[in-house]
Amino acid sequence: MDAAFEIDVVQNEVLATELLWHAVSECSKQSDGLKGMSLHSTFLILPIAMHLRSANALAKRTGKGAFLRTVAENRDFSVGLQQRMEALSGRTLAALNLGFAARLLTFEQTRLQVFSSRQTPTARHVDGEISVSMTAAKRLGQAVAELEFPQLITILGVRF
Repeated sequence: MDAAFEIDVVQNEVLATELLWHAVSECSKQSDGLKGMSLHSTFLILPIAMHLRSANALAKRTGKGAFLRTVAENRDFSVGLQQRMEALSGRTLAALNLGFAARLLTFEQTRLQVFSSRQTPTARHVDGEISVSMTAAKRLGQAVAELEFPQLITILGVRF
């Protein structure tokens, strides 16, 4: 991973919040606003979207089943994901906190789901690597809408 990319992306809580918003927004859009993203699923977004190789592989795919096709064709997609997820759990919580404080995200306590409070993106990014991460976050939101949480974590080989 490029050191500049890591400094710009991995250590940027605002960008992490935006990645979560893109994923949550896409998940909600795919389910016609009926389904939010489970709180547990939000912990999968940053470790994949901020991992350049995974983000590139996922961002290239479009349409229904893009996530499953990516995982099937890239057998090393989930290698190290558990460790990245654990390492970025604090960043995910900080990003969620910022998203709730900025009213980009809302939390439904009864179903433990996160919803998007805003319909349009907060900003546009011209940087190629950042826009790839944003696209990957959208694909992850689509995957969360298409798959049940137990299926998702089984496919990725992670535990909570």
